[in-house]
Amino acid sequence: MISKQDLKEYGFIDIYTLFEYIVTSKVNNQNTQCITLIKEMSAPQKKDFIDYLETSSFDEETNEFLKEKILELI
Repeated sequence: MISKQDLKEYGFIDIYTLFEYIVTSKVNNQNTQCITLIKEMSAPQKKDFIDYLETSSFDEETNEFLKEKILELI
């Protein structure tokens, strides 16, 4: 689980800022970083991230990659 303290330590305002960071990491081909951060999330946070991806306007390839990784790690 990524706690509020973890978010502060990473320098993020809230969980949605972390979600944006993960997507940006994927866009920049930093796949290991994405997967590491996803692994640290709790199941509810992973669900929220999937919901975030479904309502975002990121490219489909990025969304599908991230959703696949989340589902593999649940």
